[in-house]
Amino acid sequence: MFFFAIFGTSGVYLLAAMAYDRYVAIHFPLRYSLFMNKQMCFWLVFSCYVMSLIQSSAVISSISQLCFCASRNINHYFCDIPPLLKLACSNTTLTEILVYIFGGFVEAGSLAVIFASYSLILLSVLRIRSSKGRYKAFSTCGSHFTCVTLFYGTVVFTYMRPTSNYSKGQEWLISIVYTTVIPAANPMIYSLRNSEVKGALKKLMFGTISYNK
Repeated sequence: MFFFAIFGTSGVYLLAAMAYDRYVAIHFPLRYSLFMNKQMCFWLVFSCYVMSLIQSSAVISSISQLCFCASRNINHYFCDIPPLLKLACSNTTLTEILVYIFGGFVEAGSLAVIFASYSLILLSVLRIRSSKGRYKAFSTCGSHFTCVTLFYGTVVFTYMRPTSNYSKGQEWLISIVYTTVIPAANPMIYSLRNSEVKGALKKLMFGTISYNK
């Protein structure tokens, strides 16, 4: 659960960092390599993991203090926070408060960065006169925006509700989406806008069709 919390939280921060990267690429295309150099990228990623480590440690430490005197069988397909809190026989108020505070900070902070970046991106795109240039700018952001929508929608629905509102069917379905479906879809979403990947895919498809004929 500790490592799951770290990587899940860092994924949220990384989406915000990628939104900033998209803003720099569109707003400062000629100075992109100057702003987003290797050192800047390193510190962005390093900061994401450090903040994730601190927040995840606080939440998991609070969970480790709970008493589990009843059943220890989690009615879930992995050890997630909401189903684990259901098994606790001690007061989980403090833990739930920490989850809401840190979850709200992570979600709100990251969404603020993403919203600000995309607002500035939209203003920059509106200044582009050619339709080809606008299409290229939107294409640059399309894959990231799709991943943000899918990821944030499922995570907010899972962690920002009271535990009393959970139903087993919804919990399992949403958890499968953000832990399995979205990570599996991300490589396809990001790579299909790459011209080389598109060319290889077309070559594979048309080559297979020709071979079958």
